[in-house]
Amino acid sequence: MLARFRPSDQYLGALGEMDFALKVRLSGYPCKFAFQRGEPSADLVAEIAGQETDIEITSLNRPYEDLAGFSAFDSVMMPAINARCRSGGMWARVPKPREIEKVRESIPSRRSS
Repeated sequence: MLARFRPSDQYLGALGEMDFALKVRLSGYPCKFAFQRGEPSADLVAEIAGQETDIEITSLNRPYEDLAGFSAFDSVMMPAINARCRSGGMWARVPKPREIEKVRESIPSRRSS
């Protein structure tokens, strides 16, 4: 079944939330996800000491979109800065890993003289 999922690095935040919910549940506390589309809400609601408790889960794992954005930016900007050139622009969408690699391959390396 797991083979049918995309690589887990693309949904690490969700895995962190599921992992925490499982730990709460295995600790003997009833809990449920409280996600509501379009509305800010806690990730999880657990019953602790007879009282509903909202739980917001924050992951130290950054989403792929953030990592890819920084990687793509770095691929273009750092060689330009090192060559004392100006560079800028925007990506219309988050690039796929292969697209970032293609950009890196197309940038000539600067040789020391």
